[in-house]
Amino acid sequence: MSPLRIHATNLGGMGARRVVEGLLPALLDLSDGPVEVFLTKGDPLAEIAISRGKSVTSINRTLPHAASRLFEVTLGAHQYRGDGDLLVLGDLPLSGVSGQTVLVHNFFLIDGATHQTLRDQVKSHVSRSVFAINQKFVGRFIVQTQTMADGLAETYGIRRDQIDIIGQPPPEAIRGFQPKAPETTSFLANTRLRLFYPSRQYPHKRHDRLTASLLDDLSTVVDKIVLTVDEADLPQAAHPKLQCIGEVQMDRVVQEYSTAHALLFLSDFESYGLPLLEALWLDLPVVCPDLPYARDILGENDFFFTAGDPTSLGRAVHKLHQALSQGWRADWRERRDHFPPNWREVALRFLSTVRQRS
Repeated sequence: MSPLRIHATNLGGMGARRVVEGLLPALLDLSDGPVEVFLTKGDPLAEIAISRGKSVTSINRTLPHAASRLFEVTLGAHQYRGDGDLLVLGDLPLSGVSGQTVLVHNFFLIDGATHQTLRDQVKSHVSRSVFAINQKFVGRFIVQTQTMADGLAETYGIRRDQIDIIGQPPPEAIRGFQPKAPETTSFLANTRLRLFYPSRQYPHKRHDRLTASLLDDLSTVVDKIVLTVDEADLPQAAHPKLQCIGEVQMDRVVQEYSTAHALLFLSDFESYGLPLLEALWLDLPVVCPDLPYARDILGENDFFFTAGDPTSLGRAVHKLHQALSQGWRADWRERRDHFPPNWREVALRFLSTVRQRS
């Protein structure tokens, strides 16, 4: 069996990191031949590879992250050349490395994504330019949803038969957890909702939708909205309906899910929307924008709201409260069947794609 090289140095986002934390051990366990894993210096994922007898190459970055990434996928890409198959878990193809397989999950690489800051616009323009130039070195692409596959094909002219759609399960801590959501009989009309939104504070995550006027309007049906951002970073954090707990580990995320009546998800742009998948596994109701990424995961949902319409968001939360008060409970069993049950199945599909890259 040919050697396998795994490039995993671009794990800055919470979602990307969780994907690799689940996928990497399964890939290593299923790879009988030599494996070399590229990680940034100090990444604790190195211990996972070393404990399995696999080789780890640490990449020491001295430049700011954006500049370092640009150098890595262009002038510095030569360090990733070698024998065997190369799997890139980081959106941008590497220059000059033929036949690589690239996992693409950054929605801002495709047409239709918009940006709220000049910095994001510049970053996206540079990333798209690099992607367009380097895509010729890619044998196959892996994405997580049909929306992302369509976006890649339409933005870069990539053939559909070069793109494999491989979903994922939720994190292990979620799959093994039995939620302690309130029983239907205990949700009385005067019970107020506890909502949970696990997300870092990026502009496209749209924490700004939680305006004081909206929160005031929801005061009769919402007890608390728990956010995984720091109070200092959220202008409206002082509102009594908001609880900012900062970025937390997975055990705290599970704890918050266990006391939440529903997931609140406000993001405008996602390639997957991992919290949506987590909610499916926990049979939690979901209030989120009616956007393609959400329908990829949820299918139909009674509590979609129109993106950009605060009134619509408020109506969705009120509608959820009314439904729960009348005895309705979420049941996502049918949707769960659309996703891989474990990371071993995902890894098998990844390895199959990597080996048929040519």
